[in-house]
Amino acid sequence: MKTKFNFIRILTFIICLSLYSCDPMYDVKILNKSDHDVIVKIQLDKKTLPPSWDGRYLIVYFEAKAAVERGTLISTDTVNCISIFKLKPNEFFTVESSMGTKPNFSIIKSIHIFDRDTIILNSKEKMFELFKEKKERNFEFEIK
Repeated sequence: MKTKFNFIRILTFIICLSLYSCDPMYDVKILNKSDHDVIVKIQLDKKTLPPSWDGRYLIVYFEAKAAVERGTLISTDTVNCISIFKLKPNEFFTVESSMGTKPNFSIIKSIHIFDRDTIILNSKEKMFELFKEKKERNFEFEIK
């Protein structure tokens, strides 16, 4: 009986330790809350991309993101690391998601959002200004 009790205590300790030792995750999203389609153009920074990201991997990465998030991938330029998406009403696109408590936009060079007004984010400062923390570690920009 005592052995079983000790086993349960050790197992509980291990489970608690594993849950609390996980690194926090954040995400950055563009949400289309409007009644019309919106075009989003993302350019990745070749200087900060890992060497393993060649053109083919980039296409697969953006195709998978569009499929999961129900956006439509319009085109991908692997030479300039540009992908263009269409977001229908009530669709979203995750710009960045990683471990940490806030975004760093490390691989993103620029973001263009083509709506009734065009928004051009060509610096990290502009990206930080646009994406506001809505919930803990969830940064969003809503197009209305």
